[in-house]
Amino acid sequence: MRNEVLLDIATFLVRRWSGNNNVQVIIADRPPSVNIHKKLVSLPPLSYYSGSDLVRYRQWRANCWKQAMRIKYSNRSLSTDYAHGFLLNCLEDKRVQILGLEDWPGMTKEVIFNEGMVRLYEPSIDDFFWGSYRKFIAFAQYFRGGWINGDPSEHLFSIIQRASDYANKVIEQAINEGHNTDWLERHVPRLLKLLETDALLHIPTLSKSALAHTEDELGAMIEKVLRMLKKGNLEDVVKKTLEAEEIRKEFEELTRESYKVVKNSNQLLETVDLSIPERLDIDASSLYNEDLINKLKAEFRNWKVGWIERHHSSGDEFDEESYIEKHHTPFFADEKITYKANIVILLDHSSSISPVEQEYKRATVALCKALDYLGVKFSVFAFNTQQNRVKCWVIKPPDGRWSSMSTIRLAQISATGGTPLAEVYERIRPLVERLKPEIFLTLTDGEPSDIEAVRSIVHRFKLEDINMVSIGIGRDILDAVSIAKKLKSLGYNRSIAISNLNEMPKKILHLLA
Repeated sequence: MRNEVLLDIATFLVRRWSGNNNVQVIIADRPPSVNIHKKLVSLPPLSYYSGSDLVRYRQWRANCWKQAMRIKYSNRSLSTDYAHGFLLNCLEDKRVQILGLEDWPGMTKEVIFNEGMVRLYEPSIDDFFWGSYRKFIAFAQYFRGGWINGDPSEHLFSIIQRASDYANKVIEQAINEGHNTDWLERHVPRLLKLLETDALLHIPTLSKSALAHTEDELGAMIEKVLRMLKKGNLEDVVKKTLEAEEIRKEFEELTRESYKVVKNSNQLLETVDLSIPERLDIDASSLYNEDLINKLKAEFRNWKVGWIERHHSSGDEFDEESYIEKHHTPFFADEKITYKANIVILLDHSSSISPVEQEYKRATVALCKALDYLGVKFSVFAFNTQQNRVKCWVIKPPDGRWSSMSTIRLAQISATGGTPLAEVYERIRPLVERLKPEIFLTLTDGEPSDIEAVRSIVHRFKLEDINMVSIGIGRDILDAVSIAKKLKSLGYNRSIAISNLNEMPKKILHLLA
């Protein structure tokens, strides 16, 4: 399955499960993790997990849910590299899982399935000779599932059992009394004392067993998990847990969607010399200016319905029912305005953009989210120069909506090189002619390297009935005025220049309206 599809479904699921629409998700080849402060979830690709494609997807999905529950119920997270953070995360994982399953009981089978897979590939404590490390692994296993993978000594088992009993009482009290992560953390020192270890003890990353396992072995492990949980008719529950018909259908649909993405991407790249940024482990959360995005959406909403909604702390009471009864017709008509034009947006990422690169990208994200909110069909491309070669990048293809994947792609484009605008126009011309946009919008901050060539190709686009629009970005008002004059001389249908990047999305909207 394509990681782009995986990222989109992860973003949707994490936001839905956590109830937080500001959560960002990245795909990185490392264990699942969450940054509570940044509202950032990191998930591995499917290849990180073991088993068939469907089995891998189910493990990935269960861990996606687990991180969403951490976003919803935790108020902090610590590194598992040291004993203190390791134990706090053990406690917190169990607390949020119990709370999460109360909200999402349908995830019970998936949590059980994932636990079975973890147990199947989890190494035995007999493989570790370092006593303190064996102790932590044994505690995590016993506290999580009620048994230890391996043969602990009687003394070690006694220590683990006492610590686990105490930890379970702490979890029970936290849930019953509504305590949070900070309250749990106050009990970690006592837990460290019961385990007879130090808070700063280093805990190395646990590696998984590389052995392959059969479905019968998985079924037996799931049955063992269920037996420890005392879950009803074991044979029936094991069968339903292994089958997971709804998840199977979901996976098949996503696989088909992934195939479409591959097909569309190949067609796009075959048409012209374009590249697609491939990294998915980029934290693009800094590109979201929520205040600007919300203001734009409100402005779009007012434009779309044709009237302005204002909110005040006080005002006169208005009885709309009696007002309507006194009149023969409603006193206003709610007419929805739509914008059906097809737009191509080209983003200049030459080196002169670098001083304002972050603000430039934030304004672009706000604009694109607002266009997506309006239901406008648009595509976004960018260009820069790498190793003396012009690169044209696909940020958002013509099909589909603006998503977190689009933002992550934009975040990867660095501002380098000159402004070979004529060469860029020539390169994407076959695609533009195929798309036949009503508007071709270029955002730039500099004078193109070949003015006559740009003027010529702009004229050719205009002959194709494409409305050529340019937005110039200046360092200050004087610079913006200078850029506006240069753009006007290039023959665009409309040209404006700005010195305040926060004004850029609004200016473009006014151009479209």
